Amino acid sequence: MLQINFRRKPPMDSDPDYWCFLAHFDVEAMAFSDPVFLVPSAYLHRYARHGSRGDAMLFQFKASMEPESRDRWARFRLSRDRLPALPEAPGTLWLMTRVTATRFPMRSAA
Repeated sequence: MLQINFRRKPPMDSDPDYWCFLAHFDVEAMAFSDPVFLVPSAYLHRYARHGSRGDAMLFQFKASMEPESRDRWARFRLSRDRLPALPEAPGTLWLMTRVTATRFPMRSAA
């Protein structure tokens, strides 16, 4: 299980071109664990919302890392080998967004 808790003050960046990279980083291996998740911001903001504290919104991303899982985050799961190497790809974020958008056509999360 990958669980990431974070808080954010408004305004939220829920743009269709803004995707969030969520992953576990293994410090001993100095690499991301498989799988990683690339989630549209609007979808993450809608389904990971976990309340508020003061003027900040609280979020909790909780996804199974098992290949057979069918939780709400499974459609955004990618193996590390699907990600381009950063030093070799200056347009990495654009490329990952285009690859994922093609693989996972999105309906509006709003």
